[in-house]
Amino acid sequence: MPFVLLGQALASMNGNKEGFNAPLSTMCRVQIAVTPIGPKLPTFQAYHSSIIIDGVEFSWSAQGISTNNGTASHHMLNMRGRHTTVLEAGAHVVDAAAFTRKMDWYFQMGTYDWLKKNCNAFTDVALYCVAGQRMPTKYRRLERIADSADKYTHVVQAISGGNYRPNPRAYGFDAAAVARELDRERSLLLAAPQWMGAGLRF
Repeated sequence: MPFVLLGQALASMNGNKEGFNAPLSTMCRVQIAVTPIGPKLPTFQAYHSSIIIDGVEFSWSAQGISTNNGTASHHMLNMRGRHTTVLEAGAHVVDAAAFTRKMDWYFQMGTYDWLKKNCNAFTDVALYCVAGQRMPTKYRRLERIADSADKYTHVVQAISGGNYRPNPRAYGFDAAAVARELDRERSLLLAAPQWMGAGLRF
């Protein structure tokens, strides 16, 4: 499902018939799904990940942001004998419109990078956006070696099947910096006068 339908997906999922442009801020179950990929090394394992909001999966790849049911983006790995683990992140108020804007801004088409701006970076930012939580460190080890890519070239090439090519459009992306930016925006929202009953957008 194309990402532009994210709002409609969440709206219909919560009984809202107005679609993508409808104001929507509702309590949702948030989960993340992780599946091992590539060879298992003595001290390192890479993962594919996605975020699931009330049963709707959001994932990021070279084809952009996509939505599916359940853990569909993991199915090919499951068919190869890899097991998917689903982790609970609690129930949180999710504003579909705000979530769409944020993720569409930070993860624009053509900026995917297998090492520096991959599915785990997306899941990490998405989780922080809706739940204020970072993705567990053990699932982000691939991204943590990005700054030392030359040192770990053999690891990266082994996992990617020798197909990794850096994307210059992903240069400078930092999920931690995005989290700090989201914190600053939340602080500004909290400091601003709020209309009675208006609440925060995300």
